[in-house]
Amino acid sequence: MALSVTRQTHGATGRWWLVPEGNRPALTVDAAAAMRWALLRGQEQAHFTAELFGGFPGAAHLAGRSGKVRLSISDRYLIANDGASDGFALPLASLRGMSLVPSHVAGEPAVRLRYYLDGTERTMILCIHHRRTRTLRRERQIEQFINALARHGVPGLAPVDPEQRLRLALTWEEARAYAGETIVWNGEASAPVGGWLGQDRAPCRAWLTTKALYWGTPTGHGINRLALEEIEAALTAAMPDRDLTPVVVIAIRDLAGDRLELPFVFDQPAAGINQRDRGAFTIGLRSQGIDVTAAPPRPRPWSAPPSPTPTRPAERPANDAPAPLPPGVKDLSELVVSVP
Repeated sequence: MALSVTRQTHGATGRWWLVPEGNRPALTVDAAAAMRWALLRGQEQAHFTAELFGGFPGAAHLAGRSGKVRLSISDRYLIANDGASDGFALPLASLRGMSLVPSHVAGEPAVRLRYYLDGTERTMILCIHHRRTRTLRRERQIEQFINALARHGVPGLAPVDPEQRLRLALTWEEARAYAGETIVWNGEASAPVGGWLGQDRAPCRAWLTTKALYWGTPTGHGINRLALEEIEAALTAAMPDRDLTPVVVIAIRDLAGDRLELPFVFDQPAAGINQRDRGAFTIGLRSQGIDVTAAPPRPRPWSAPPSPTPTRPAERPANDAPAPLPPGVKDLSELVVSVP
C-alpha cells in the first residue's frame, strides 16, 4: 500500500502525517495556495499599523493613498493586509533602500521606501502609527520598523534635499510664456494642487499640449506645468467605488531619483463624461508618444491562480518557473484538485 506525506492544519499550526494513498485528503486550489503561501512567507517577525502614500502596489486604484493597513515583516516578505483582496506582498529582496522624510504630521517622520516590481523601481511613503501600551506610553514604532528592515539588509538612502524636488507651480504671469502651444486635449478632473506629496486634490481644468500637461483650479493663483519629456509613464485604473471612477496616474522622476505618481481622478458628476474624458486624455497622451498602460495588479502570492479554461494543459514558457519553496519542502501541487 502506497503512503504519501500530507499536512492537516488546525488554525495557524499544522503537522505532517503519513497516510494511505487512498485516504489522502484532497485540497482545493485556494487551500493549497494558502498553504503554499504560508511556507513561502515564513514566520512573521513584526507587525505595525500604517498608512501608505505615493507609489505603493495598488496605489493607482486608490488615488495614491491607502487607509490604515496591517503591515507585517516576515522572514521573506513585507506584507500589507496579509491574505486580503486589497493587500500585497513584496519580497524583502526587492526593497532597494529606505530613509526618513518629514510627514504631514509635525514632528512625526515617515519612511521613504524604494522597491523594484514588474521591471520598474518605484517609491512609496509609509506613515507608521504609534502604538499605545497598557501604561499609555507611546512606543516608537518607526524605529522598530526601520531596524527590522535593516536586519534583512535593506540599505539606507541619502536624505532628500528639498532642492531635488521638481517645481511644477507657475504664476499666471510665468504661464503666459507658454501661451502659443498647440492644445491636444482639455477636460476636467480632480488633480493634485498641493499639500504633502500632492495629497490635496481639487476639481481642476486640465490641458494637454504638444509640449506639456497643465492643470489648475479656476480660483487658484497659478497653474501647474509638467513638461512631456518629464513624464515617465501613464497608468489607467478604476477606484473601487460604486461608479468605478476612472483614474489616470502620471508617473515622473524627481532629481533625487524617486518616482512620483500624480493621480488624475475623473469624478465629474455628469453621467458618462468621466469615461469619455479619461479616454480622450489617454488618446492625447499616446499621440504625444507617452506610454499608457493599465496599472499592474497588486502582488498577492497567497491567491490561487485562475482555473484553466483550455481542454488540454497549456505549455509553460521556459522562463516562467514557479516561485521556489523553502529548501526541503515538497511541492503541494500533487494534492490540488479543482472543486466546482
